[in-house]
Amino acid sequence: MSSPISESLRKSRPGSERFLLLEENRFAHAAVEQLAWQEAPSSPRQVFLSGPAGCGKSVLARWFVRLELSTRPEVSSVHITAAEFGAEFAEASESGVIPAFQERYRAMNSLVVEDMRSLANRSETLTQLTFVIDSVLTNGGRVLLTSRCPPGELPGMPSRLINRFHAGVCVDIQSPDNASRVSLLQHFAETRQIPIPYESICLLAREMPVSPRELLATIIQLDHFARHSGSNLNQAEVRRYLDAEIKPAPPTLAQITRATARHFLTTTGKLRSHSRKQSLILPRQCALYLSRTLTGLPLVRIGEYFGKRHHSSVAHACERIGQLVNEQPNVRQHLAQIGNLLSD
Repeated sequence: MSSPISESLRKSRPGSERFLLLEENRFAHAAVEQLAWQEAPSSPRQVFLSGPAGCGKSVLARWFVRLELSTRPEVSSVHITAAEFGAEFAEASESGVIPAFQERYRAMNSLVVEDMRSLANRSETLTQLTFVIDSVLTNGGRVLLTSRCPPGELPGMPSRLINRFHAGVCVDIQSPDNASRVSLLQHFAETRQIPIPYESICLLAREMPVSPRELLATIIQLDHFARHSGSNLNQAEVRRYLDAEIKPAPPTLAQITRATARHFLTTTGKLRSHSRKQSLILPRQCALYLSRTLTGLPLVRIGEYFGKRHHSSVAHACERIGQLVNEQPNVRQHLAQIGNLLSD
């Protein structure tokens, strides 16, 4: 038995990644869509998205940036994590160039800051961020902020900043229910061309009440298993997977790096280096993406292995490849062929 995806798919513009509308994220999607530039905006120009890890906050943030740039190509926009903002401010402070730092951010027409929790108790950085947000809004700009918890539950935040968050639209994205998990699994399987029967998808959705990100990781792991064993992902096989009877041990970071280097005809040393050569960008991003999806290791641990990179760099690479998988068949082929090498 087969069933089409019940929820509609939204795209910001041709070529962008697809965003699956669900009951749990409809309000958030509408709020972000309304946040985008309008001649006579009728809604607040600030949105605060909260929700558990992997629920789609970053996907909406990237969609908003693309929407802004497609409407106003000349817009000055910055999309950054709160940790990166803090690191830039610390560097500016040490170098004595805080005025230049302030000027750059306050001149922005569009400001997106993710994972606000990482700035807990960093009073000087939070003061700077408050001034930046106020300046962007005063200049008629837009502000989008994200966090795992709502503004009122953020630890170590000054009341002035909490009040600033509440002055805009605050939206909490809930974890997907069973019907939404079915739609997500179908979406992930179809966009990645992974053959899995509808009955197996329903079984996974029922047995795995987890985030969209974790559902994606499961689909990828199942595809890896099927390619390795030559089996079909029927209900019996998926049940064995869920019962951990056939779940393969995840490959190590070293194995993933070697397989990626072999596929792209490069070396593991180059993939783990800080070289910015154009020819290494896609291979390295593929290695980082597979390291995250196949092992489930923390971003910090993966970053340490790949030349002591910051976890935000790993997250960016994973998000980028996750986007390209939906858009470019050659990227899907690269990942599949690396998976085949890991199965050898």
